[in-house]
Amino acid sequence: MPTLAPTPHPTSPGAAPVPSRWRRFVVGLGTRQVRPSAARVWLFTAALGCLAALIYVDGVQFLRPVASPFTVPWPLLAIAFLAVETKVILVHFRRETH
Repeated sequence: MPTLAPTPHPTSPGAAPVPSRWRRFVVGLGTRQVRPSAARVWLFTAALGCLAALIYVDGVQFLRPVASPFTVPWPLLAIAFLAVETKVILVHFRRETH
């Protein structure tokens, strides 16, 4: 079985030059640090996902739909949604825009 010679790290003296656009990806491989604020956001996102799954499995899964006196066809809902989203009204109140 043939053995493969190890390739030099891109920053070592014997390595081929790395184009500048790829340097930021190649040089930092394995040494990337996650900022604490980003880690907190990912942890919060994972916690919300777990909480949503737990609520669904525990109670929402077994609920029955509520009877409605009328039905709205989905194409009509889609057209209404399109009309509402295309005509945006900007309300300026003090220094805020809503």
